[in-house]
Amino acid sequence: MSIEDEIFADALNAQGLHHTKQMYNKAKLPHRCSMCGEDNDKLEIGYALDVEFVSDLSDPYIFICEDCYKELPND
Repeated sequence: MSIEDEIFADALNAQGLHHTKQMYNKAKLPHRCSMCGEDNDKLEIGYALDVEFVSDLSDPYIFICEDCYKELPND
């Protein structure tokens, strides 16, 4: 595991989140990644958190980019 992967996992754990790849589906519309914050003005079709895991629109990391999706654990 790279240092970037460890930092990413620690950030999720610090927020009490355990998001996995299985919790996301390919998005249908372009969006900004709410996880990495990089290129925040860039719109792309990445991944969206499954509705069953969203309690309201203020939940973190509802929409993420391809790179952030790749960093998520499988389970």
